[in-house]
Amino acid sequence: MLFGCLYDLCMSIDIDCQENRDIYEGYRRAALLRSEKSKLPIRYFPQYKQFIMSACDEYEGFYGGAAGGGKTDYLVMEALSQVEIPNYRGIIFRKTYPELSEVEDKQYSYYKAAYPRAKYNQQRHVWTFPSGAKIYNGSMQHTKDRIKYQGRQFDFVGFDELTHFT
Repeated sequence: MLFGCLYDLCMSIDIDCQENRDIYEGYRRAALLRSEKSKLPIRYFPQYKQFIMSACDEYEGFYGGAAGGGKTDYLVMEALSQVEIPNYRGIIFRKTYPELSEVEDKQYSYYKAAYPRAKYNQQRHVWTFPSGAKIYNGSMQHTKDRIKYQGRQFDFVGFDELTHFT
């Protein structure tokens, strides 16, 4: 799964219906209850739009919106969804490596909480998980940079701030 489905498409086929909002609220209430009982804080719980994107089973998707809408959080967490599979490989792109700092900050916050034994190699820009799965952070500032990734297989490919790649 590349990353979800077209949110606007989902909205147009009535995925944003009361039944789905009720399901979302049920998950949210259950998570809060588990958190209270276990005395463990919830590090991440998806917003409704993120929940809808995760629930869609399309191969590709675009999730847009204003700053602060949770797009990067969604991308970082969606990349994490299959790290129990040993040969899983994911990658998240930003146009330049310096722009990856926000992605890396979110990854440190979420990934270390979920997988304390996960390691991040700053030189190679890669997370390695106990299963052997890897999530890479990459950049493609110039058209020729795409060659760096030619022939490499990824199960998940995400672009943060895709409009910067034009």
